[in-house]
Amino acid sequence: MFEESQIFQIGPIQLPIQWIILFIGLFIGTLVSEQVARTKRWEKEKWSDFVFTSVLIVLVIYKFGWIMFDLKRVIQNPQAIIWTSGTNASFWLGILVAGFYFFLKVRKERFSWIDILQFLWLTFTITLFFYSFLVKDYGKATNFFLSIQADDQSRIHYHPVNIYRSLWLGFFLLLFYFWRKEITYTRLMFLYIGLGFGLLIISIFDVSMNLVFGLTLEQWRNFILACIGIIGMLKKKEGIS
Repeated sequence: MFEESQIFQIGPIQLPIQWIILFIGLFIGTLVSEQVARTKRWEKEKWSDFVFTSVLIVLVIYKFGWIMFDLKRVIQNPQAIIWTSGTNASFWLGILVAGFYFFLKVRKERFSWIDILQFLWLTFTITLFFYSFLVKDYGKATNFFLSIQADDQSRIHYHPVNIYRSLWLGFFLLLFYFWRKEITYTRLMFLYIGLGFGLLIISIFDVSMNLVFGLTLEQWRNFILACIGIIGMLKKKEGIS
């Protein structure tokens, strides 16, 4: 496993190892989802184009979107455009723009939202599983028997949050595999609810930082996953879906 702070260096280029692992996981998740899309008669590489275009939008806006919030700094020092990294505000702006692009693209192509939700779930789950399996995440201090140490000389033990996540994600990936020939609407919504609430509970053992309305960004993500499933179930009950 790798530490979150590890850096991968090639000559003068330095990249955080966690970003490299995240993108490799996303690539694998997208390829697997692409194969599932083929079984539903999707056009070749259509899903991959959706994902990678959306990711590119997020990255570009994350890198340069901060300019909108700090024009004075750019005027005083134009070189800051190149060397300054993105901010939380520019990241979420990128997410919103990418989401809007994704929504318009799906509406224009008239794809089934059930297919879209299935591919999104699978791509996300594989990506996060790959990341959690390889990148350590030290949670809150504990005496739990599964606890880990930051190093051999440390007396403090921590919750291995990434291991908890890996096990939960792995369980749902196995469930998806067993259901792969018949992913019904109800089963898909169950996958969203189970994954979202499970990850939300696991996040309790993690260190809470950068709270937004009382929750971390990770907790909001997990809450939204669960809400997608709950809303989907309610719509089915009402006969709307």
